[in-house]
Amino acid sequence: MNMTNNQIKKLKQDIFAECKKGGVSFVELSRIDNFKGDFCMHVPGIPNAVLWSNISSEATDVLSELIREGKIEPTPTTPLVYLIDGQSIGLPIVKPSQRVFKKPVWVPMVFNLTKSAKEKI
Repeated sequence: MNMTNNQIKKLKQDIFAECKKGGVSFVELSRIDNFKGDFCMHVPGIPNAVLWSNISSEATDVLSELIREGKIEPTPTTPLVYLIDGQSIGLPIVKPSQRVFKKPVWVPMVFNLTKSAKEKI
């Protein structure tokens, strides 16, 4: 999908607005226009530590940008959050002490605004 700059800007605004709710899962984010796609987001530098799949490349870029800008932060969560939201990934769930990732595992995360972003609202 080739998105225009305006579409990317709107995607960024929509993701940030959704994260204002706090504890926002990828399931909730996937309801945003242009969020879904053919890419997989993983923990940076650890390809087998999967955060979510079926994301647009633009959405992965926007999420990474919002994190780098200090506007949102990912927080580990329980898979129960995703089951309540009605969706999960068909991968084994990462173990809390796991440091080696020989096979793909799912690392459930939610997104929240950072403290500094909350102060600016």
